[in-house]
Amino acid sequence: MINSEAVAYETSTIEREIDSFFDSSQQASSLQMDERIKVLANGLKRLIKFDSFEFESPQEGVHLSLGQQAPHRCHYRITDDGVESGQFTLTRKTPFNEKELVLVESAMAGLVSESHL
Repeated sequence: MINSEAVAYETSTIEREIDSFFDSSQQASSLQMDERIKVLANGLKRLIKFDSFEFESPQEGVHLSLGQQAPHRCHYRITDDGVESGQFTLTRKTPFNEKELVLVESAMAGLVSESHL
């Protein structure tokens, strides 16, 4: 069970890890798109269990798939001022519950902003 304290702690942990990655690497905007997407996937993996992460941005010519696809999925489109910049899908063997989906949505907003997607 995830309570609000656990969610706040996990989000802070991800933010620190991303900051650390960017500090020890290059600025987020200069990282290759696939590296920025891997940062997002790794951040999400610390919050929720999933078997695969897939990101696609036809405008950027990017398609990245990590892990083994499974039957249960959640799919999101990333938009900025109504313009789609990409979409991602998480899959796993067991269904996602409502609390997990809210956690994914909350985390993605910050992670997308941090990684300049």
